[in-house]
Amino acid sequence: MRHRLAVIVLLLVVGAAFAAAQVHAVLVLKSGERVDCDLVDLGAPGFTVKVNSASRQIPMGEVAIVEFAPGKKTSAPLGSEHLLVMRNGDVIHGQLMDIGGTHPLRITFRAVGKDRDYSSNDISRIVLGVPKRK
Repeated sequence: MRHRLAVIVLLLVVGAAFAAAQVHAVLVLKSGERVDCDLVDLGAPGFTVKVNSASRQIPMGEVAIVEFAPGKKTSAPLGSEHLLVMRNGDVIHGQLMDIGGTHPLRITFRAVGKDRDYSSNDISRIVLGVPKRK
């Protein structure tokens, strides 16, 4: 009985940690499709998201914009440069490197040759490319 209780508690803790690692976002794909999801991670296979409780992988090359908060439109990045648009209106030019951590997510962005971590709570959107107009 004690063993079962320990297993149940462990499953609850792991489940709570996974739920806490998710942040609501809208991914605007380069095709123009909008994916309303919980953003979990960015790794080698791309973005890991949950849509209606189902896990989904979206390659980074297919994503144009990651929206954490609706806001005014931002111009497209130049070449391979990405834009990090902060909720206070600041725009940082550079490269999205990683997304991870727990709620809020940790966003690692490289600008001027240095990596810096930002909180998803402080970010309005990350512009990676230009979506098709529908």
